[in-house]
Amino acid sequence: MTRFLILVLVLFLAAYLRLNSLSKNPPGFYADEASVGFNAYKILTTGRDEHGKLMPVFFEAFGEYKNAFAIYPVVPLIAVFGVTETSVRLAQVIFGLLDILLIFFLGKALWSSAVGFISAFVLAISPWHVHISRFIIESHNAFLLFVMAGVLFLVLAKKNNWKTYYLVLSAIFFALLFYTYFATRIFTPIFLIGLLFFWRNDFLKLFKKYPKRAYLGIFLFLFILIPFVLHMASGKGLIRFNQISTKNNFTGSLNLYLKHFDPKFVFVYGDSDYPGQQIIRHSVSGMGLFYKWQLPFFAAGLLFLIFAGKKEKDARIIVFLMLALYPLGTVVSDATTPFATRSVIGIVPYSLLVAYGIWRVFGALKIAPLKLILVILIGFASFFYLNRFWQLYKTYENRAYGYAGFQYGAREIVEYFLSSDYQIKILESGFDGAQAYLNFYSMGNCAGCYVSDPAYTDASVRKLIAVSVDNLDAFGSRYEGLVVKKIYYPDGREAFYIFEATSLNSL
Repeated sequence: MTRFLILVLVLFLAAYLRLNSLSKNPPGFYADEASVGFNAYKILTTGRDEHGKLMPVFFEAFGEYKNAFAIYPVVPLIAVFGVTETSVRLAQVIFGLLDILLIFFLGKALWSSAVGFISAFVLAISPWHVHISRFIIESHNAFLLFVMAGVLFLVLAKKNNWKTYYLVLSAIFFALLFYTYFATRIFTPIFLIGLLFFWRNDFLKLFKKYPKRAYLGIFLFLFILIPFVLHMASGKGLIRFNQISTKNNFTGSLNLYLKHFDPKFVFVYGDSDYPGQQIIRHSVSGMGLFYKWQLPFFAAGLLFLIFAGKKEKDARIIVFLMLALYPLGTVVSDATTPFATRSVIGIVPYSLLVAYGIWRVFGALKIAPLKLILVILIGFASFFYLNRFWQLYKTYENRAYGYAGFQYGAREIVEYFLSSDYQIKILESGFDGAQAYLNFYSMGNCAGCYVSDPAYTDASVRKLIAVSVDNLDAFGSRYEGLVVKKIYYPDGREAFYIFEATSLNSL
């Protein structure tokens, strides 16, 4: 009962950190979120996506395709709570809470209940995981959930004489991974090949002793993958890769890979503050992806696991394989700095190693007062750093609203457009994928709304044009207009001017 209560309390803490002010922070609503929300709304109301395709597995958006687990989990939430930013983001929160539950069971299966509880707590307060649980560019948390579920059930199958239902569940979750996030298409095949190699003797015994179980798992895995294979064979599944594929040479790719293991990336700067990074969407400024106090325990976990006995061989293989492969999602892309989103799977091995390090250090202390001191120190450090993180997160609302952040202002602009009777209303600048915002905030009913001027040469047409304050000079070179509305960022700075375009300067 006590253990159950501890887990419940951890989940309550995690829920608070992920739900508090969810609609306002991160500030704004990124284009991918708007696209996810509008497609979920279309599935709910018509059974088709924004392009009219009936219940697709892959959703066309921004010249590429989004995965099923980014869209379908949002559908029931919109049905219950309406078409709001909170409804769209809530799916990530739910998956995030399930991640915490799964890492408890994974830590327990690999080591003990104690490691499971510590892992759940580490993940619950992790700045990396808290942040990605509060927005939905892609289904990152479903990716984490299915990786952990696949590994968990495979470990349980191996420990329990290859029971059929464990094998079946593992095969299902590993197959579903391919429908969560682009990075899994790189991580998952290599990870599974790695497990096959390191556990080759165990798998050979499985095929010899229980061939029907083995072939059932393989059949289910391949059957679920059929839509994915067809998607890849059509070339559509490679579009995203072609959009972001690396331009680095081998040396550049190797350097980028190694940067992911730089303690400054994980424990000090995070993604947003890492030297050379321009985007501030991916982590909270002012703090690492994990806390500085956790670095010694991560190092201890690494050392203890390297030198652990045969009983911990499975844990060593799984954790180190995940750790070695986690940067690949970023390395194959056009990034020049580590990305917390593309390398999101790193959350799992880092959380497990920090928890394992705490457990082993605690066990190495033979004197009860020293154990108590360690617990008190960890408690104080957790409280201090969590409080600091939360204060930084509150200020994040006033830092991540611009173009490199979550592009605040679209809702206010579209609401103004909907209340006006102008023939043409243009969301001209300041956003990626501006059409997604027009669709989401009007539910596809913004009459006369455009992302570019369809009547540029016709000076007689009355137009409303929303322009970012950063693009006023470009606007002034093409239009003459009167400001009829100003949109402000959360900190009071001017964000957008909405003009009534009265005439053209020149043709």
